[in-house]
Amino acid sequence: MGAVKLRPSNDGDSHFIYSSWLQSFREINVLKLKDLVSEAREYKTGPALWDRESYFKRQRHLIAEVLKVSEVSVCCSPDDEGQIFGFIVYRDYAPTIRIISYVYVKHTFRKLGMARKLFEALGECHVATHGGVSTKKLIQKAGLVYDPFFDYELGAK
Repeated sequence: MGAVKLRPSNDGDSHFIYSSWLQSFREINVLKLKDLVSEAREYKTGPALWDRESYFKRQRHLIAEVLKVSEVSVCCSPDDEGQIFGFIVYRDYAPTIRIISYVYVKHTFRKLGMARKLFEALGECHVATHGGVSTKKLIQKAGLVYDPFFDYELGAK
């Protein structure tokens, strides 16, 4: 892949960010949750936690809360800023702690270094709250602390 442009997100990116975050996070966790859903139904405990409607409602709320306190950098075409390749959501928790909440790269552009470029542009980071496919290697290479529950305090309201 040739040159890419990194820029702050704008209002026109909102639909893409919500949609891709909701869908990709669900895809990542569907296999993990399949067994839990089966057990929950078997024991008649909380299957509604994992149904499609509940997932989207809860996750949309969590994403909205995370985005209220975060910055989003977008990786896009240098010739067309509307052609988005991926994004990273992050925030400074304290003067010395930067948190990455989510990294997403479109399937077509994966394994081309997009996530790495987004990550490197942030400088030093310390905590990752998402351990999906795009970030696993970055977490290991950078020695980040992986804490999947860090953002849930925001969505608990």
